[in-house]
Amino acid sequence: MMSIYSYSTYNNEPLKINPKLVEYYKDECDPYLVNLKRELTRSLVDYKLFQDLQEINNSYYKIISGLIDNTYTSLTELFNDSKTLTNNTNKFQKSCYGKIDGDIFDSIYHNCENILLTINKLTQTVKTVNLK
Repeated sequence: MMSIYSYSTYNNEPLKINPKLVEYYKDECDPYLVNLKRELTRSLVDYKLFQDLQEINNSYYKIISGLIDNTYTSLTELFNDSKTLTNNTNKFQKSCYGKIDGDIFDSIYHNCENILLTINKLTQTVKTVNLK
């Protein structure tokens, strides 16, 4: 079995990525996060849904700040945090299902999927840039 690792994995150097590109993806995702909160406030919901939303925010900003601040030293770290974001988003969507009106849920689902798609594009870009 052959494995491909990033060069920086061996030297504990930060992953290479243009911070302006990360900021571009951040600017693309931020409105989706704002829309999620706005949609939750449109109806009466349990406070636990806001806690689940906060977990999405935390895992999202961990990825963004890690790339901007160059704290990631391996692709594995980045992909693990991306997986955490995916799990938090899925948990949030499952929590919302059946508790929120259909139109609001559709908007929440759409915004969650856009966040995941954008972060997936960002992580794949980082992977492509850092594989040698």
